[in-house]
Amino acid sequence: INAEYGKMITKETIDPPLFLGGFFDGQSDSPNEDTEKEKKHYEERERILLDTTITIREYDFSPTNANFVWPGNEKLVSLLQQNITLLSPPRRVLELGTGTAILSIYLRKKGVDVYSSDIKDEEIEENVRHNCLKNGVPNKHVAHTWGETFPFGEYGEFPIIIASDILIYVNSYPYLVQTLVQLLGRKGQLIEYGEIIDSTGKVKRAPFPFFILGATRRIKEEHLKLFFSQATQSGIKVESLGGRFHLLWSE
Repeated sequence: INAEYGKMITKETIDPPLFLGGFFDGQSDSPNEDTEKEKKHYEERERILLDTTITIREYDFSPTNANFVWPGNEKLVSLLQQNITLLSPPRRVLELGTGTAILSIYLRKKGVDVYSSDIKDEEIEENVRHNCLKNGVPNKHVAHTWGETFPFGEYGEFPIIIASDILIYVNSYPYLVQTLVQLLGRKGQLIEYGEIIDSTGKVKRAPFPFFILGATRRIKEEHLKLFFSQATQSGIKVESLGGRFHLLWSE
């Protein structure tokens, strides 16, 4: 991890994607990292997503950038809001790379049965619990590190998967694809299709389960192509929803 991570990370100083020696963690170059973690500073801020004010606790260090609310959430919320009927119960939704859980909290306030998910990390899980409690919504969270076996037995099936700006770490792409192959491959005997209104107002159709991905952060096109290449090589179909949103599913 770059030594700059020993300092307060801001939206101005980060320039993703970041290349790490391993999946997410790797060895730190900062001798002060442990000290910085012990002195972690928390701050609660009010965030407005469309018509909803949400109080979110953020903190000053996370090796996976799970400590801040990033602008891409606001953009994905707009797309999801125009598809809110599609997301409504009895369908269940899974958010990958939830971070602070602001997107899941927003959707729960709108009546969506959504589960947040992020890597197995006690700090992330505790912060998600805190933010859910603060906003008066149930904490439904799946601790899942990409590439590992997804706990379907404990949490069941998810016909819709969503994520905002999770393509930061290029070295994590193969692990994310492994998780998507599991999630998107859970089809019943009768294939049901859903219709998604894209960012231009056009209707796209795909079989459940499918994945709505927002990739609006400063990620190079070559890295997007790399991820989509790895996904398609694993049998995943990719279609643009406009505005750097994409729809992924498995035949």
